[in-house]
Amino acid sequence: MAETKIIYLPTYRRIEKDLVNIFPHLERYVKDYEISQNRRFNSKEETFLELVEFGMNDIQKKIDKRCFELKNYFYDKLNTNLIGSYLDDILNKSYNSFDFRKISQIDDEALSYILKRLDDSVISLDGKQKLKDFVNRLQINHSSVSIEDKINAHFVWKLFQIYDYQQKEESDIIELINICNQYIENDKELIYNKDEFKVEIKLTKNNQNQSYSIRNLFEDKFLKLEEKDKSNSNSIELKDLSSGEKQIISLFTHLVLSQKNYFIIIDEPELSLSVPWQERFLNDILNLGKCSGLLAVTHSPFIFQNNLRYITHSLEEFKQ
Repeated sequence: MAETKIIYLPTYRRIEKDLVNIFPHLERYVKDYEISQNRRFNSKEETFLELVEFGMNDIQKKIDKRCFELKNYFYDKLNTNLIGSYLDDILNKSYNSFDFRKISQIDDEALSYILKRLDDSVISLDGKQKLKDFVNRLQINHSSVSIEDKINAHFVWKLFQIYDYQQKEESDIIELINICNQYIENDKELIYNKDEFKVEIKLTKNNQNQSYSIRNLFEDKFLKLEEKDKSNSNSIELKDLSSGEKQIISLFTHLVLSQKNYFIIIDEPELSLSVPWQERFLNDILNLGKCSGLLAVTHSPFIFQNNLRYITHSLEEFKQ
């Protein structure tokens, strides 16, 4: 239990408005209180978390921090696995023992994925295209290869290994995106921009068409804002989501992007959630494998209309 963190979601702390705009110093006061409580219990790190989000700023920072870590991880791997070992591999002729059959494992998506992330100072645009052509040629025929081909193939494979490492490292942010998109309304979609190491919320075509219809009704007002919003017409921020969507992203961000296990206490988990969301919500939490315990108090029968029914109890059962 020492490694388990408690998450508490009380009903009265579910907020939609950005309280910082109303009480500018409120967030600092809460943070100071949390720090004092942690010191009181001689804890080196936070063991209790009450999910209070101030305009989703904390969640945005947590996601941005993970994306920054992924970016650093990629360039660290690039420096150590490729650039750093280049001269050593040439001198030791490590490329001579390379198995060319490995190249068949590299598809266009994997190669494009890694090359897009390489700065032009590392390899030029022309060099990237030549590298793609080289891989395609080698996949068709590798029976007759030169020393130069061996060197290139050796380093292409190292690039692919970086891709493989990065895919595994990014699995948590991809899992977060996939879970949240099961709850986000159809007019929006969370996307992980792999080229820029960034999580974005994109409006779907359906939503954009709806916005266009509204614009026709209020054309004069929208014309004034058109230039201002033009660059961001296809995306929104976390603060623009509905209360239910904020609740989902807030909780699952803490769960997925954390190395800790959690004991979760939720009062009325059905708040702001549609019926289909209610039916899957607790199961999705448990399926992450990071929940050491879960206590939920609800008025909604849909919350436990699933495989949790057998461990669901009415308060009437505990009356003397």
